Amino acid sequence: MNNKKKVIMFCEYFGNGGIEKILSYINENLNKEKYSTQIICTIKNTQIYEEDIKSISKFKIRNPIYRFIKTILNIKKVTADADIVHFNIHSPIGLLYAFLIRNTKAKIIIHAHNSNFDNDFLKIKTFIAFIIKKLFLSSKYTYIACSESAALFCFNKKTKYTILKNEIDCEKFIYDEGKRKELRKEYKIGANEIIIGNIGRIEKQKNHEFLIEVFDAFLKKQSNAKLFLVGAGKQEKKIRNLINKKEINDKVVIMNFYSDIKDLYQIFDFYLVTSRYEGYGMTVYEALNSSLLCFVSDKITQNFSTNENIIPISLNKTPEEWASKIEEYIGYKREKKLNLSSNNYIKELEKIYN
Repeated sequence: MNNKKKVIMFCEYFGNGGIEKILSYINENLNKEKYSTQIICTIKNTQIYEEDIKSISKFKIRNPIYRFIKTILNIKKVTADADIVHFNIHSPIGLLYAFLIRNTKAKIIIHAHNSNFDNDFLKIKTFIAFIIKKLFLSSKYTYIACSESAALFCFNKKTKYTILKNEIDCEKFIYDEGKRKELRKEYKIGANEIIIGNIGRIEKQKNHEFLIEVFDAFLKKQSNAKLFLVGAGKQEKKIRNLINKKEINDKVVIMNFYSDIKDLYQIFDFYLVTSRYEGYGMTVYEALNSSLLCFVSDKITQNFSTNENIIPISLNKTPEEWASKIEEYIGYKREKKLNLSSNNYIKELEKIYN
């Protein structure tokens, strides 16, 4: 007799971002004797995470409204036989998915992963979210969030929630001097070249325009520098145009896709994040475990504020001030060690599931 609990983990869009990394980590590490797992999404658009992911739609749905409607029409069907439904949301609007299956016998978990909206010029999303949060306060659901900022953004202020800080397999990212030399040789990177890295969607949230301004200012101080941007997004054309305008094409490498992200952290000398906001900041977590110095906007330091490899800088500072701060640390020593201790993520999640 099979006594395993069936867990459905849902996210609307499954690409190559932080939520996807967390869901894959959960999928790989949950106790297989106790749980069977299935990741469900409305649309799958990834070349990395393929196994155990089922898409509601066979087509790429770019329109978020159509994607939302498609999910509403299918959410009951795809969660019908689950014992636990784990919704992973990036805004309060995602709360509606849980509401649609409110009469299910399954345990419903709502997991907040983000702390703001992109592209909400007319504040329409903000208004809709405000109404939903006012109405959505049910003890039927179990609420968890990756950070305080994500909880405050996604949930009603009266909601009782648990903070479950993100975790991945830290040891995969540990710095390896031999691997670094091998990879830099493969990419024809000179011993004295300074590689600044950033991994993330090229979207408004990530603030790539400012990142390019910072790199351009740094390049004026250190002509042997290069920037590696890994990701794709709606603002890619705009960022490429800015790179062309500044005539630094030969100094910037844009990779839309890379099969083994952990290798790139070995190549980098510094990690640079200029995001306007983050729910958690998974790539910072990864970079820290590669012993990289991380220069990050003060908007996203709440989860790593005590780590000695974090250098927070205000977005109100000029690109030249950012560049000068980075220059101060040239030649720092990287060490082969774990920079973040485990917070027993899977054990804590299994407690919540039970």
